[in-house]
Formats: sequence, C-alpha cells, structure tokens
Amino acid sequence: GVDQLTLSGGDVTFDINAGAAGNASLDVQAAVDGGVDLILNVDGTTTVGEVGSGNAIGTGTGAAITVNSLGTSEFQSAVEVASGIVQVNAAGDVTFRENVTVAAGDTDTTFNANVTLDGLTFTSNGGLDVQFGNAAGVDQLTLSGDDVTFDINAGAAGNASLDVQAAVDGGVDLTLNVDGTTTFQGDVGQTTAIGDGTGAAITINSIGETIYQGTVVTESGLVQDNAAGEVTFLRNVTIAAGDTATIFNKNVTIDGTVPNPLNFNSTSDVTFGNDAADRLTLFPDVNFNVLGALQFISVVINNNGGDIVFSSDTLEVNNTIDTGGGNFTFTATVGDVDFTSNGRIFSQGGNVSITSDLGSITMEDGAEVNSGAGTILFDAPNGDIQLSGLSTTNATDIAVQIMTGGSVTDAGDTNVDIQAPNGRLVITSVDGVGTGDAIETTVSSIDIDNTGAGNVEIAETDDLAIFRIATPDGVNLNIANGEVTDGNPGARPDIQATNLILQATNGVGNGDAIETTVDTINIVNTVTGNVEIAETDDLEIIGVETPNDVDLNVGTGGNGAIIDGNTNGPDIKANGVALQATNGIGDGDPIDTEVQVYAAANTTGGNIAILNVGAGVIGEVNGLEGITNDAMNGGITITNASPLTVDAPVLATAGGNISLTSLNDGNLTVNRQVSATGGDGDIMLDAGAGSLIINDDPNVANELLVVGAGTISGTPDGTTQVEDGVFFQSGTGRVSSNVPNLVISPLNGIDIPDVTNTGVAEVNFNFGRVGEESFTVIVEFGVLDASGALLFEASIVGRSDTGLGVDPETFLPTGNGFLLEEVDFITPGRTIFDNAEQSFLEGNPNPTNASAAVLIRITVINDPNISIGASEVVVVVSAAIPGEGIGAVAVDTTGQVDQLAFPDEADTAAASNAVTPVTLSSQAQQAVQAIVEAALASGRQIIIHPLTPTGDRVIGVDKTPVEIELDETVLNDLTRLFSELPDGRYRIYLREAGEERLRLLFDINVRSGTVTSIEKATPNEDGQNDNEEEEKDDQNKGAAGKDKDSTDEQNDEQQAAGGTLPPVMPQHQSRLDEIVGESELDRRWSRWTPNEDRFAVSTVAPVAASLKRTVTKRSQPSVDDAVDFDVVPTEEDISGESPLSAEATYSLAAAGAVLIAGRLKSRDATRRSAVEIDTVMEGLNDETFSRAARLYRRLRKGRS
Repeated sequence: GVDQLTLSGGDVTFDINAGAAGNASLDVQAAVDGGVDLILNVDGTTTVGEVGSGNAIGTGTGAAITVNSLGTSEFQSAVEVASGIVQVNAAGDVTFRENVTVAAGDTDTTFNANVTLDGLTFTSNGGLDVQFGNAAGVDQLTLSGDDVTFDINAGAAGNASLDVQAAVDGGVDLTLNVDGTTTFQGDVGQTTAIGDGTGAAITINSIGETIYQGTVVTESGLVQDNAAGEVTFLRNVTIAAGDTATIFNKNVTIDGTVPNPLNFNSTSDVTFGNDAADRLTLFPDVNFNVLGALQFISVVINNNGGDIVFSSDTLEVNNTIDTGGGNFTFTATVGDVDFTSNGRIFSQGGNVSITSDLGSITMEDGAEVNSGAGTILFDAPNGDIQLSGLSTTNATDIAVQIMTGGSVTDAGDTNVDIQAPNGRLVITSVDGVGTGDAIETTVSSIDIDNTGAGNVEIAETDDLAIFRIATPDGVNLNIANGEVTDGNPGARPDIQATNLILQATNGVGNGDAIETTVDTINIVNTVTGNVEIAETDDLEIIGVETPNDVDLNVGTGGNGAIIDGNTNGPDIKANGVALQATNGIGDGDPIDTEVQVYAAANTTGGNIAILNVGAGVIGEVNGLEGITNDAMNGGITITNASPLTVDAPVLATAGGNISLTSLNDGNLTVNRQVSATGGDGDIMLDAGAGSLIINDDPNVANELLVVGAGTISGTPDGTTQVEDGVFFQSGTGRVSSNVPNLVISPLNGIDIPDVTNTGVAEVNFNFGRVGEESFTVIVEFGVLDASGALLFEASIVGRSDTGLGVDPETFLPTGNGFLLEEVDFITPGRTIFDNAEQSFLEGNPNPTNASAAVLIRITVINDPNISIGASEVVVVVSAAIPGEGIGAVAVDTTGQVDQLAFPDEADTAAASNAVTPVTLSSQAQQAVQAIVEAALASGRQIIIHPLTPTGDRVIGVDKTPVEIELDETVLNDLTRLFSELPDGRYRIYLREAGEERLRLLFDINVRSGTVTSIEKATPNEDGQNDNEEEEKDDQNKGAAGKDKDSTDEQNDEQQAAGGTLPPVMPQHQSRLDEIVGESELDRRWSRWTPNEDRFAVSTVAPVAASLKRTVTKRSQPSVDDAVDFDVVPTEEDISGESPLSAEATYSLAAAGAVLIAGRLKSRDATRRSAVEIDTVMEGLNDETFSRAARLYRRLRKGRS
C-alpha cells in the first residue's frame, strides 16, 4: 500500500532462474503500475500485489501481461491491463484473487494452462475474447472463494466471446455476462459442483449464446435471464437440490445426439421459457429427471424425432411441446401434471406417455396432446385425470389409454376430449368417467372399467363400438351422429352398470345386440337402425324409443324379467318390438308400448303383459315371430288401445291363460293361431266396441286351441266375424263358427209333423257343421201356467262326451213337461226324435185346449268351453195335434244321425255376433206344411245340390250324391230358404214338369243364413249344359203378370217372420216372377187354421201385456187414424172364440212390431224392463208397425 513498482519506457521482463540451488521466486509486494507490457519468466513462485490500479499495465498493443513462468503466478490484488493477458501452454498455474479488468487493447486474453479465479469479476472490454485452457482434458479453470462473474463486453470492435476449453470446477456461483458466445468445452462442475447451494449456481445473462459441450453439475439451479441468448447443453446436466430452481427464461437447446441419451437431472424445480416466444429445442434422445416441478412455458421442439423422457416431481405445460417423430414420455414422481389452456404436446408419430405417480393429470380447457399416429397414455394411479383434447390416428386397441386411481373428468367444451377415430379408447378408473359432464370422444371403440362409485358418461360424435363399459353406477352414452355396436361379440357383457342411458342416431346393437348387465335402460335412437339389447338378468325399462325396431333379449345369463319402469309414458316407442325373457315380461305391470308390430317370448317363469297404444300387430320383429310363453302357468295378456291384429301365432304352452284385448272401437283381427296348451289355460278375446274377426290360418287345423279344462271366450261389443275353415278346439269339443248351426226346415226332408192320433211325434233337426265336435242340445216343451203364460220346462241336455246314444231315448213325464234321457252328440248331423212307445204324454200341455199344438223349444249350444260371440241358437217349433186332441201321447225319441257333409266355404263374409232367438210363427209353420203339400201336386220342382269347396257333389251316408227336392214356391221366400241352409256352397236348379233336364238358377255360397257370394253358372253335374239362350228364354217368361201389391204383402210377411229379403239377382228376375205367380201371402192366408190363429195370438199377447205398462197411445196414420193399441187382449181373444176387436188387433200389432224390430233378445219378452220396452217402442218406425198391423188385420178377417 506504500511501496510502488513502476514500469516505464518499454516492456519489462522478469527472468528469475532457479539455477542449481533450486527454484527462485518473484515476490512483488509493492503496487505495480506503468503503461508498458509485463513479461514473467519465473522458475519459481510469482506473487504480485496490486497491478495497474494507478496506471494500467500494457501499451494496448500486444499482451499486457505474458506469463511464461514455470512456477505458479498469483495476483493477490486487482489487476488492470490495457490489453489481454496471455498464459503460455507450459506456464504454471495462474491465480487471480481480485477483479481482473482487461481494457480494449488489441490482444485477446488467453490462458493456456490452469487458472484459478477466486471470488472476482473478470472483465474484458473492447470486444476482446477470453479463453481459458487449450486442452479440455488437461487444463483446469477453478472457481473459488466467492462468486465469479465474467463480464465480456463487445465494445466497438464487435462481439467478444468466452471460450472455456478447460474443465471448470469450484463450489461458488458463476455469473456469465458475455456479449458474444460462451463456450464451455470441458465439463463444468464435474469434480466440484458449481455453486454454493445458495442462489443460482450459474446465472446466464449473456447476450450471446452459451454452449455447454461437457457435462454440467451444479449445487443449485441454473438461471437464464429473460434477455439472454440461447443456452445449449450437449452433455448431461445435473442440478443438485439447492435453494434456487432452474429457470430458463429464453431459448434452450438440449442435444442428446452424443451421448445418447442426454440426461437432464434436477433435484429442484425446472422451468423452460418465459412466454410463448421462447423455445426449448430437443435433439434425441433426452431424458429429463426432475425431482421437483417441471414447467414448460416455452415451445419444445424435437428436431430429429428421437425419444424424450421427462421425470420430475411435477410437470406444467404452458406452451407447445413438439416431439417430432420420437416418443415423448413424462413421469411426475411426486406431484401433478398440469396443462394450461395453452399447453400443447405434438408428436408426428411418436407415442406420448404422461404419468403422475402420486398426483393428478390436469388439462385446462383448450390444452391438447396430439400424438400423430402414435399412442397416448395418461396414467395417474393415485390421482384424477382431467381431459381437454387428446388426439391420435393410431388404429390399435390401445390408441388412447387413460388410467387413474380417481376420476376422469371433462375440462370444458373447447376441444373434443379424446379423438381416436381409428382406434380404441381404454379407461380404467375408480371414481367415474365424465360423471356430470360427459367425456367428448371421437373414437372407434371404447373399453372402460370403473371399479368404484361414479357414472361413465361419454358423448361420442359418430359410430362407437363397445368393447366393455363396466361401473357399479350408471352409464350415459350420447352418440351424436352414429350407431352403437358390439365391439366384443360373445365374450362378456359390453355394458355392466346399474342403469344405462343411451342416445344414438343410427341404431344400438343393430344386427348384433349390445350385451348388458344393467338394472334399467333408457335408450333413444332418432334416425335409422334398430335398438337391440341382450341383458343377462332382470331389465327395467325406463324408456326405449326409435323410429325402427327394438329387440330386447333378457335373461341371457340364466334368469331375467322385463319390467315396466316408466309411469309417465310408453316404455317402448318404436315401429316394432321383440321382447324375450326367461322370468316374465311386464309381469305384474304391463310393458307400455307405442309400436306397430310386436313379438314376445318367455321361457321359464312369469307372465307376458303388454299394453300398446296405436294400431298394433302381433307379427314378426327381427326374426322373433308372434308371442310365446313357455313358462309353467305363464299367461299372455295383450291389450291394444286401438285395432289389434294377430298376424303371428300367440302360444301359451305350459298352462297359462291368453287374453287379447282391443280397446275402444278398434277391431280385434286374428289371422294366426292362438293356442293355450300344456294345462288348463283359457283364451279370452275382447274386441271392445269393435268387431272380433277370426280368419283362417292355413298352417294349423285349429285357429283357437285350448286343452284340459281351458275355455275360449270372446266379448265384443260389436260383431263377431268368423271366416270359413276356422275351428276353435277345446279339451271337450270343436267349433267352426261363432254361431251354432241349427236347421229346422223341410229342406232336407226335415220337418215337425203333427202328432199322430196314435201318439207318435217327431222332432227332426240338423245341427252343427263339418269338423265340429261337442254340442249341448236342450229340448224344452212348452206349457201354459194358470195365468196363460207360456213356460218351457223339463229340458233334455245332450253332450258330446261319449258319442251318439244307441239305445232309444225317451221322454219321461215330469210335472207339466217332459224330460228326454241324456243324449251325447260328438259330430254334426241330422237328428230325428220319433216313434213314441216307451213313455206317454198323459194329456195336452195346454190345460184349456186338448187339441193345442205342442210347443217345443230347441237350443243348440256350442262346446261349453267355447263361447265366441253367440254361444247358442234357439228355435221354437210346434207339433200340431189334429182333431180333438189326445189323452196320452207316447213319444219315442230315438236319435238317428244322417251325416250331411256341408263343408265351410273359404273367403266368405263374416257372421254377425248379434243372435236373436228365431221364432217360427204359426203362419210360418203352416206355410212350410203348405209348401210340402203343394210340392206333391206341382209338376215343377226346385232341386238343390250341396257342393264341396272344390265344386264336387256332396256324398251322403248312402254313398250317393245328396239331392234335395222342393216345390218351386220356396223361391217366394228366399230369406227363409237361405237361412235354413247349413253353411256351404249350393247349386239351385229348376226342373220343368215331365223333364229330367235341370236348369241352373243360382250358384251360391251361404254363411250363417246369408248369401255371401254368387258364382258364375257352369255346366251342371249331370252333364247338361245351361247355355245362355236357355237362361234368357227362361228369364223372358211370365214376368209381366206379377202383382206389385201381392209382392208388398209378401215382403211384409217375410219381415214379420224376422228376416229381410235379399236382393234378387237381375238375371233371374223374370224367372222368379213367372214361378211365383199369385201372391204367396194370399196363398198362406187361404190355408189359415184355428191352431195358427191361437198360436199367433198367444205368441205376441205377453208382449202386448208388457207394453200396457209403458205405452198409452200411439197414432199410426198409415194404418188407421187415431186407433188406440194399448188394449190387453182378453182370454177370448187369445182362445180364438171371438173375432179380434180393432183395439186388440192393434195392440197385437204393436207387440209384433217390437218382435219384428229384433230389439228384444230375451226368450220371454215379459221379462224385459219397462224402460227397455219403452226404448224399443220409441225406436219403431211406421213401416215396421204397418207391416205388423197388416198381418193382424188379416188375422181379424180370418176370424170373422
């Protein structure tokens, strides 16, 4: 501080030679100044104090200080030089203890051997470069004492660089302020880590680039200033756990080309970048191992497609990471992985794998990871995963894998959360996937396994194949524009959950059902495709809707029922639905549907119950046909709130009941078999206010079938129509129509002749149809009680249990009537009760008239287990007793059956279910007798040939074709004629007197007494031709003479008898006019008898008496003006002992009009209530009343 060594004039050189005595040192304790260069050639140690503080050493030209000394040189104080300092290669170590300042000379500072910088700032001005060492493996730059700073200033001369070729060690912090390039060619901190662990170990403020060509080891973090140049690492970097994190605020390059890979290790936080303009450039392969937070704010680029591996406590991606074509792997070992909204990871084909060992992976809305064709893996075994935008074109089954010990949630709606349109999304989670906010996806298939609480909710943009979705809670799938398909056929359930909510546009399991194990489903499909579900056990339907078909197969795992789960609307709304279960369908609460076609099948237990809205058809849906319940005692209940059509079989095979109901006014149409077998199941058909229509099913022998004690019943409010060829089969019988067949007529020689004077009486009738079995026949004989009321008592009942009886049947006296022994009828035919020998009628049932006709009421009832429409038909006939009567009548009723094969004709109009008991009046009985008598005298005959459906003649029991001969007058009452024909096909011919040739009049089909079709005339069976000329000739004969008034009276009488005339076919009108001749009404009245008189009056008198209570007066101007008809007929009126008064006549007329109108269905009109009678009377029209009155005016004239 006192002494001064001044250098002046020219260069000063110290040559201090060791000599033989040993090394010689140079010790300069004085301050050294002077504007000349200094050269040191000292064999021993050189120690220098302050240098150039008063006047910088050096001239500015050449090296200011040149160190050639073999010994060490130590500058213990500050050094200021006018130009660079040069250490030659052979020189000893140089140590600087204080700051070094190099002025802007012309020579760079070059240290070619070891140098120690002890807590100082090394400044180089004027653009002079600074170099430490020339052999990286030999030379050493040691930093000691305290922080070391390099200030390398560019100056006017341009950039100045710092080139450190020596290895750098030292436990002090290093600061770089270099305007030019800084290069560390050797290792940095390899032996002694850079930094003291407090503050940044290396602070880079250099404007120029900083390059670390060797390894870098520090005691704490590296800090790059925001304005600094790029920092490049070419070897491994190891950052110890100091108190300062590593922060690169500008561009950084990490090149792992050699060695490969490059490991960037830090035990403290590392941040790359300060804003979106900063970049981190990576060359393969680079591994980041950060035991702290790793944050990427800068853009990361992998230029050569190598692999990049990150490992840190946490990761934050604030900007773009471009991995090139290499794989990108990141593991957060302690904390979370976070993506800000600007965070991006892009790969041109490499796989992207992000793992948080102990934390969560969170992507803010807008963040993205795009792996190109590579796979994506997010793994947070101990945390949650929040997704924003993952995308890949990878087509493998692990295209995207999400694995978490928590939940998978949606970050927002900026991006589709997961896009793998060619590959599969695989998720394993514990606490749900998209619960409350669905994960948006565009993937080919999904495999999701959620093991704990929480829903799985997915919103897919297009088609989705389900490999697996499993969760103990619910599944909610929304397919915006596509279909849901089975991605795992037959291996295991596609969906396992408590409930399934699914929306799609183009089908769900269309063609290959989605296998499920769920409790409830709610599915809506909006555009195309079916909904097909295969459920392993019970399935509750909250709702299924599609414009196409629904196929639910429940119980594929063994046991399952389909359960109604919607109380506010239809469970299923579709075009068609197929329901299959093992333990019932809608058992206890019907499945509510709104479909056009449905089918169902149940196998093991429970019932089938469906309630449909809209026109419903039981048909075939998705390969399932009809409705079948194979469960023991399993029933079928189908209710349709509109027309119901059965176009496929309905089968209860194990004893269950079947109920088919069409509500409101919709028809119930049965076109296929309905069968309840395997027990005692019933069939009930209810058409509501509509018609019950049963058509022929060519596939089966019986359209309706029950066995055992099962019954068949129908309850239409409208009509019942049964097509030809239809059969109802029970365990006890068989029926071919809804109306039993009973014919009492002279058509086949069947009539009710008078009781003979020897006491023989006959009751002959045809009953049944071909193919029918089991009839109940009730024959009742009428008596008059003390008040004169007509009663029927003492019935006989025949049942088809054991076949037609062989022994003679007899009437047995029972009070006022007779009881016939039980007769069994199995098949239809002709039954004759006649030849009385074994029992006797001890007196006429009419106590007041021994000659009164015996009234007989015959009721034929179908099999007792079959009641479709009207189950019975009733006819009342009378057997006249001629003369003064008899005291005893013996009646033998041996039943004989002459089988008449009258087959049902196919494709005919359906029969009505409205059945009114048919009462044959005394006029009709007399007319029949008159027709028979006239037939004996007339030369003309009407011939009827019954035909089979193929047009062949029916063969009778005598092996000859059946032919029925009648008088031509039967054509006057066609309604009567047709009503007496059993169902079938007939040809009706005319045979002229003296000729054998037959001329065809009609070729008809008859159903329930009504002509349903007329066939074109064809050559007859006898080989005769009915040519057109003959028919025309016949039609032109005798038409002009017919009296219109007589025709009107004839029509009136036929109306009174309970029928209406069918329209006469135009081609036969002239023939009818010719053969009818005089008025049939006149002809009948000309044969009027007292018996007919009494019968007519006694038939309507009770009705007239009942009308007395409700009708006081009625005016019928068309009959007689202001004539009362509320007079009750007297006993004299009824007995026929005096002519009828006008009042009695019109009272009887009113009663007859009631009967003619067909409004009273009870057998005894007196049992009808007053209100009912009054309603009927109000509904009578003048025409009906007039016709009845005309008949009874005739009756009054007859008496007079």
